[in-house]
Formats: sequence, structure tokens, C-alpha cells
Amino acid sequence: MGPSAEPTAEAIVNSAVMPGLWEEFLFRGILFCLVLQALPARRRIAGISATWAMLITSLLFALGHGLVVDPVDGLTVQLGYVLSTLVAGIFFVWVRERTGSLLPAIVLHNLINLAGLLVVGLQG
Repeated sequence: MGPSAEPTAEAIVNSAVMPGLWEEFLFRGILFCLVLQALPARRRIAGISATWAMLITSLLFALGHGLVVDPVDGLTVQLGYVLSTLVAGIFFVWVRERTGSLLPAIVLHNLINLAGLLVVGLQG
């Protein structure tokens, strides 16, 4: 969706809803459970006992958002995206573990994506 384009329902769903759904399913659903099985937690932090799984999956989530492969510039790191999505990833794990459900993390992720979409739309 370009800056001058009117947002359609399809564009909103594709930009604000689907990424949060699939990313939460992948990172806080599948990968988190696999890492937690491989590296069981030994400590509790902020009410959850998933430290290594939380850190590893949140870092992978952050790198997935902050590493950019460009044919001209090669691999670059957008540190702001890495740091902000690392914090968000840790928060999403915390929400998932505290609630015992992936659904609240999906909803929060989608709200953040929607807010970002609205900010970009208001600037355009």
C-alpha cells in the first residue's frame, strides 16, 4: 500500500492482521515450544520460567525484522528495528506464558501493527 493509496480492508488485513497471526504462531507457538523443550527453564523472571526460549525466539524475531538484504548494500542491520522488536518479542512471550494462550499475544501484535499502519497512513 503506497503512501497516497486509500487503505482497503484487504490491505489492512494483509498489513496489520496476517503478519501478527503468522509471526506469533511461528515464534511464540512453534519455535518457543521447541526451544523450551530443548533448553528447559531453570529460573523464573517476571513471573515466567522460560528464559532461554524467551531470549532465543525473541532474538530471532528481532533479527527477522531488523536484518535487510539489499542487492547493492548487502546485509545491513537496522538497529532500531532489532531493539524494538526484541523488546516486543520478549513482551509477547511474557503475555503468552502469563495467560497460557497465544491469542492475547496475537491480538497485541496485531494492535501494534495496526497502530504502525495508522501512523504511516496519517503521515502520508
